[in-house]
Amino acid sequence: MKEIAKEELLKSETESTDEQQEERAGIERSLIKKFRKNIWCKFTKGINEYEMIRDGDKIAVCISGGKDSMLMAKLFQELQRHGRANFELVFLIMNPGYNEENWRLIQDNAALLGIPLTVFLHGYF
Repeated sequence: MKEIAKEELLKSETESTDEQQEERAGIERSLIKKFRKNIWCKFTKGINEYEMIRDGDKIAVCISGGKDSMLMAKLFQELQRHGRANFELVFLIMNPGYNEENWRLIQDNAALLGIPLTVFLHGYF
């Protein structure tokens, strides 16, 4: 079995332009306001109803690069920012050998959204 190399990508917030920060803030606001009923309330209801998070938990959100995992990452970031529980978040992604263009797109989207990725490199493809 091949060994997995781990690479930390720095938080993109320090490198973001003002325009990117404004866009990110708009996305974050929309989760709480525009999509409150359809997404945010259902997410928080499930977390609370099933007591999924406790103080001191460390939660790993696995990122595929698609809309669903990026949304889940933002929801957990917002919950961490505004929720009652004190928990740690880490965002994991494995690069099985994405082509360069797709890999760059995933990294750019994560940077725009302020999602610091922990990358596991593995050459499956």
